[in-house]
Amino acid sequence: MLAVLPCGCTHQDAPVAQGLSTTELKGQTYFYYHRLTETEQEAYSKIVRQIRSHPERIEIPQLENEALLRVFQAVSYDNPQILCMGDTCRLAKQSGKSYFVPSYRCSVEECAGKTEALLEKARQVCDNVQGKTDYEKELFFHDYLIEHCAYHEDTGNWQAYTAAGALLNGKAVCEGYSRAFQLLLNQEGIDNYLMTGSARDPSGRVDGHMWNLITLDGAPYHVDVTWDDPVGNEQLAPSHAYFNLTDQMIAANHLTFQPEAPGCRETAANFFVRNHLYFSRYGDETRARIVEEIEQTISLGRWNIEFCFSSRAAYEEAIADLFDRERIYRLLERANLSGGQRLQTNAVQYQCSDEMFVINLTLEKGDEYGSKRIEAAVRELLLAIGENPDREGLLETPRRVAAMYERCFPACRMIPGGT
Repeated sequence: MLAVLPCGCTHQDAPVAQGLSTTELKGQTYFYYHRLTETEQEAYSKIVRQIRSHPERIEIPQLENEALLRVFQAVSYDNPQILCMGDTCRLAKQSGKSYFVPSYRCSVEECAGKTEALLEKARQVCDNVQGKTDYEKELFFHDYLIEHCAYHEDTGNWQAYTAAGALLNGKAVCEGYSRAFQLLLNQEGIDNYLMTGSARDPSGRVDGHMWNLITLDGAPYHVDVTWDDPVGNEQLAPSHAYFNLTDQMIAANHLTFQPEAPGCRETAANFFVRNHLYFSRYGDETRARIVEEIEQTISLGRWNIEFCFSSRAAYEEAIADLFDRERIYRLLERANLSGGQRLQTNAVQYQCSDEMFVINLTLEKGDEYGSKRIEAAVRELLLAIGENPDREGLLETPRRVAAMYERCFPACRMIPGGT
């Protein structure tokens, strides 16, 4: 029995026998296909052409077990739209012929329905990115998956390991996130392929993992959609700590790569570099840029910002100044004075990534914890002592008390959201 281990680039012409209509995928990267020998590619094409009809076995060229495993892995890793094929197969030989004997996850009918629904969903998502650049499309797909999918380690549900789990069910593990991201990028003809290896989570546990490698403007980058999903803090906006990283950046906790990374060294498409939120040091210029980003963010009706440092020293200095010495509240007040939308200046939730040197701030709308709640409380107090808060002389009292509290307690509430 052979098995593809879960969690285990150029845009080339499709294999001749791929058997997929152009209405299914506009463009697809056959990275693993092009790593095979000619004989292995022939076997790959026969499997892809026939697999969805659920044959008991598929005749292939003469191959040994090791070669068939490479073919099996290539078919699995290149084709996120193929849902029916299970994680195991075997090689059978009879009368001088070789056969690929697959396992199946579901019936022909269920597979056909799921595949049709998956491809239709992919087309619907892609309708949102028409006219955008490849970078903008990638960013949209990344954020869409995080906002519509929750990490769900259900080993009994095969769909959690597929693009269908992420796009149709909203529940997936890293493999499901990565395959869904791959499918969407394929649909838009953006070069990408699956990466597997081992990664160390914040608790120190090392496990098998899957993520994506994408090529933008000729440069390769690592993208880990799963690790940008704030698991356990679903109310937080998507992170971008793992969006378009170099080999050196992702090596902070992604320990092994399969296949070997092609040399990801460029930073131009890194989220923080592109948005001028990547800082080599912490000081006045950094604080001014943070205030500017806060102003821009809330003017767009968003309430989350994040920024990154190139060194641990600068990152730790920022944490000490912003949170230990509570300078963050002065920055919020500066942004509030010049911004067009009211911002709560005594409340902020934050997460810090000690491995990626990323700080993520979740801001509060002005009245969620501030003046409106204080005003309501003052009205209740007045009613409790028999006063009428709407009578002349008391009408402005709740507002004046709320304003006094904001002045006197500018740093009354700060919520650490992570390590």
